[in-house]
Amino acid sequence: MYFRHGLQKHPLCNIWNAIKDRCNNPNSQRYKDYGGRGITICPEWRSNFLIFYTWAIANGWERGLQFDRIDNNKGYSPDNVRFVSHKINCRNKRTTLFYTHNGMTKTLPEWAEINGIKYRTLWHRVFDLGMDFPKAISSPKLKPGPVRL
Repeated sequence: MYFRHGLQKHPLCNIWNAIKDRCNNPNSQRYKDYGGRGITICPEWRSNFLIFYTWAIANGWERGLQFDRIDNNKGYSPDNVRFVSHKINCRNKRTTLFYTHNGMTKTLPEWAEINGIKYRTLWHRVFDLGMDFPKAISSPKLKPGPVRL
C-alpha cells in the first residue's frame, strides 16, 4: 500500500488497519466477533485514514489510550467511540457481567475495588464457591494463618 501521509508507522494507522480487518475481512481471526455480527467501520473512516486520524487527534486520542465502542452492538463511528484506559476498555465487553447491590450496578472488578477485596478473591467466592453476591462482597477477608498439613 502506498502512503502519501507519512503516518504509516503511527499507532493510529495500526489501530485503523486492525479495525478494518476485523470488521471487513472474513479471514480475520476476530471477524466472527465483529464483522460477522454486523459491526462496521463508518464509510468515512473506512475509506480514508487521514479522516480517521484527524478525528481521533481532535477528539482526545493520545498514546496509552484505546478505542472503545460505547455500545458494543454498534460499529466504529464518531458517535460510538471514546478513548479509555486499558482497564476501562476491559470492563466494557459483551461478556462483562454486572451486579446490582444496594441500588448500584457495577462490574465485578469495580465491586472488588469498592469493597477492598482482591478481584480474584471475589471471583472465587462467586464462581467457585457459588456464594450469592451480597454475601460474597460482605464476607470478611481471611487472615493468613498457619499452614495445616
